[in-house]
Amino acid sequence: MKRLYFFTIFVILGFQLDIIAQAQKNPKRFYIENLSKKSITVPFKLINNLVVLTVKLNNSDTLNFILDSGISNTLLTDPEIAAKLNLKLAKDIKLFGFGNGDALTATHSIENEIRIQGIVGLHQDILVISNPEFDFSRHLGVKIHGLLGYNLFRDLIIEINYENKQISFHTPKTYVYKLKKKSTTIPITIVDSKPFVTAPIMQEDSTVVEGRFLIDSGASFALWIDLESNPKYKIPSKTEPIYMGVGLGGEVFGRAGRIKQFGTGFMKLNNLIASYSDTNRVVEKNTNIERNGSIGADLLSRFHVIFDYRNNKITFRPNSKWKEPFHVNLSGMEVCCPTPGKNAYTIASITAKSPAENAGLKVGDLIENINYQQVSELSLSEIHGLLLKKPYRKMLVQYRREGKLQSTTLLFKDCI
Repeated sequence: MKRLYFFTIFVILGFQLDIIAQAQKNPKRFYIENLSKKSITVPFKLINNLVVLTVKLNNSDTLNFILDSGISNTLLTDPEIAAKLNLKLAKDIKLFGFGNGDALTATHSIENEIRIQGIVGLHQDILVISNPEFDFSRHLGVKIHGLLGYNLFRDLIIEINYENKQISFHTPKTYVYKLKKKSTTIPITIVDSKPFVTAPIMQEDSTVVEGRFLIDSGASFALWIDLESNPKYKIPSKTEPIYMGVGLGGEVFGRAGRIKQFGTGFMKLNNLIASYSDTNRVVEKNTNIERNGSIGADLLSRFHVIFDYRNNKITFRPNSKWKEPFHVNLSGMEVCCPTPGKNAYTIASITAKSPAENAGLKVGDLIENINYQQVSELSLSEIHGLLLKKPYRKMLVQYRREGKLQSTTLLFKDCI
């Protein structure tokens, strides 16, 4: 059965954190707890292309953390958990990112222990976000407590098998590459704790432009291109308005269109959907990072990927989903789950001039039925699949507003 690819559920476009680390006697590092093992493999949940790991923080109950190569520091996004764990707090820090809102305030917590099923991280710094509006859980349908960033990638070689939903952590000193056929190894540059690659893009008019891209496993889109970064970048002639997600500076909207090709070797992909944000505003511009865009998890998940920060390289090997078509939600409505774990879904955002807006749908409407399928019987990921299933000409939506059951039809133009 053809797998469906979800466009961005949320976006964290890499940001720089300026933490003045306090002097500590013990090293802050992750390692395999059983010192006799050179590697350890654990399962993960794949939700909207994102790797979700089971984590324990300071002897907490089991928590869900997203593995995010696009961030510098570990984030704890659940203020309730932060209050329960009585964390050691140092100072407040401003977080900067894309979006229309203000910068977020986080609190720097020190001397934390993080465990990931046989992996332990000692003396870890964590940034605690207390703003309840910055919540990933309702966009993914499961409770998300935080994100794991640079420190984990720095200390271990990380091998992600998206197809089998398994992740292997290897000790760098003892790891031996056993590359298989069709593997492509590309050099990466670590700048401000984030990995960048140089790769070519073939645009709609067949012009090829080489660019520098952040590898962002915490963003569920395929490819984001910053039009302002290079005058040679051109937006495709046929695009559709989209809701891209939530950045550190607030909601991000944009347009989606197809490009002919991206990448080289066996990493080369054709007919990709690229996103172009309307909002490139960063609350405070970080001049240390110059990039032309980001590679997201919709692209990464089509490969078996090995992150090797120690040797400044990343390896891709195509999996069975390599040649599957890229899809995008063209409805213009972002559906969320206000209470993760409960199959009740509302509209979180409406893109201007989209089919959803033209059909009269509004933020807060409770979705009951999409194309004759009762959404109460579906997970949020399955609902996103309905929105991507095929380039509909029409989509029938039944919804409830102020207790009244209503119906409407979304009409689509020519799809991209």
